[in-house]
Amino acid sequence: MTNKVITFAQLIVILYLVAEISSKFEFTNLKCSTFDEAFSDFEYCDIKSVNRSYKYVSVKCKLHELPVTKVKINLILFKRFNGYKPFMYNVTVDACRFLKDVYSNPVVKYFYRFVELYSNMNHTCPFIMIFYLKSFPPIS
Repeated sequence: MTNKVITFAQLIVILYLVAEISSKFEFTNLKCSTFDEAFSDFEYCDIKSVNRSYKYVSVKCKLHELPVTKVKINLILFKRFNGYKPFMYNVTVDACRFLKDVYSNPVVKYFYRFVELYSNMNHTCPFIMIFYLKSFPPIS
């Protein structure tokens, strides 16, 4: 009986410690670029700092040649270590195919779930509008 009580107490302590584990990431730089300015341009692409701990990301992309039927998105995470180095993810995704089946790529789906409530990127191709990401509050 005492072994079961001790094991149960150890389990409670371990679960409590696991619940206290957390991670932190912070946006320090945002870079938006277009290869063909006749096709699209960014009206704004910035990080606004409210205070030391809250920053908001805002992006607005204007498309000039409509409708758009082929879109590729490159997602890269960088880690600051003797300069910025690629870290963990460098993924290129066909956005049209991804938006048809969000479960096709679990890595991109993880990041898409963060921004879907703050954006109008919620339908499949062809795209015929301006894309925006307004006041997205990244977790910090």
